[in-house]
Amino acid sequence: MYEYNFSIITPVIICGMYKDQVELRTQSVKGILRWWFRFYKSSFLNVNDLRNFENKVFGSTENSASFYMRVINEPQKKRRCLFVYEKT
Repeated sequence: MYEYNFSIITPVIICGMYKDQVELRTQSVKGILRWWFRFYKSSFLNVNDLRNFENKVFGSTENSASFYMRVINEPQKKRRCLFVYEKT
C-alpha cells in the first residue's frame, strides 16, 4: 500500500452544505485527478484507449476504481475570507 500526502497551495473556494465550513470531498479530489489524467494521457492514447485506461484506473459504472482515497481534514486557523460578496 502506498500513502501520499498532498497540500493545497493555491487559494480555493470549497464548501459543502454549511457555507461557513470548509469541506473537501474525495469525489472532488478524484475529479481533479481524473481531469489531469485525461490531459496528460490524451497526448499518448486515442480516445477509446484513453477511455478504457481511465475506467481501469478511476472506475466506471461497471467496475470500481483501482485505488482507495480518503481525505483527512486537519483543523486550520480561521483566516479572513479572500473573496467577499457584498450586496449593494
